[in-house]
Amino acid sequence: MVKKQTNSNPFDDLSLVQEYEDWYTNQGRRADRLEKTLLEWLIGHFQEPSSILEVGCGTGHFTRCFETLGLRAVGLDISPVMLAEARRHGLRVVVQGDASHLPFADGVFDLVAMITTIEFLRNPLAALQETSRVARRRLILGVINRESWIGKDYQQQGGPPWQSAHFFTPDEMIQMLGAIKDSASDPF
Repeated sequence: MVKKQTNSNPFDDLSLVQEYEDWYTNQGRRADRLEKTLLEWLIGHFQEPSSILEVGCGTGHFTRCFETLGLRAVGLDISPVMLAEARRHGLRVVVQGDASHLPFADGVFDLVAMITTIEFLRNPLAALQETSRVARRRLILGVINRESWIGKDYQQQGGPPWQSAHFFTPDEMIQMLGAIKDSASDPF
């Protein structure tokens, strides 16, 4: 009997990658508009940021949004398939890399964003430490709350990519952020 080999990174599946961007233009159109409005509002509260790194950029959907806001935006993802799709959609600067070992100098970006990324990381604490290291000013985290209706729906839904996700409660996020706050240059 031959065992079916499973892909450890669901975001290396080309069909999933193609569906990802389509979701924002179809059933996710309203969520996309709201999320981008919120991101623009958040960025507007930082004192003249000029650069941002999006860790776990996927197809570059939000990284491209950051570019339209006038930021020098860099997208980083571990998946070469996602990065190829990001380039296909016009993202200019992409880097393949691991969130737990960012290939950048300390404080090189004004802002660092992780939007629905931490849920898919093997070591979210290490990724938070790394993002705080390369952020000169602040982190922007978009995390699916395990206790929210959408978090519960994704957990019940299962299937790619949700079966490989770990959802956090707000208290768990606060604990993780508290664990790195003392060692960081205060990106919070």
